[in-house]
Amino acid sequence: MNSIHKPLFLLLLLALAVHSQQMRVAVMPTVDDADSIQYMDLNFLTGKLREIAGKTLPKDKYGIMTQESIVDRMGSQERAEKECREASCLADLGRKISAAYIAQGRIGLLAVAFPASTSP
Repeated sequence: MNSIHKPLFLLLLLALAVHSQQMRVAVMPTVDDADSIQYMDLNFLTGKLREIAGKTLPKDKYGIMTQESIVDRMGSQERAEKECREASCLADLGRKISAAYIAQGRIGLLAVAFPASTSP
C-alpha cells in the first residue's frame, strides 16, 4: 500500500468505527418523591424501564447501560444513589457516566379530592 492510501484507509476505518459504535443510554434508578414505595419496588420499576428501553430502541444504535456499569462509573453504589437523588440536572449526571442519553422514572403523589354531597 503506498504512502497516500494508508492514511486514507486508516481514516476510513476510524470513521466506520465511530459510526458503528452504539450510543449509551442510562436509565437511572427510579426516584420516589413521596418516599411511599419500598426500595425493592423502585429497583423493580427501574429494571422494567431498562427492559422496555432495550426492547424499544434499535440494538444496533443504542446500548442500555446496566446498573453495574453506572455504579462502576460513579465509584460506588452509595455515590450513585446520592447523585441520582441530588442531581439538579440529569444531563450533568449523564456526562459524568459518559451516557449519550439519560432517563429516570419519578414517582410523585397525586391527590384527588372528590366532592361529597348528601341528599335530604
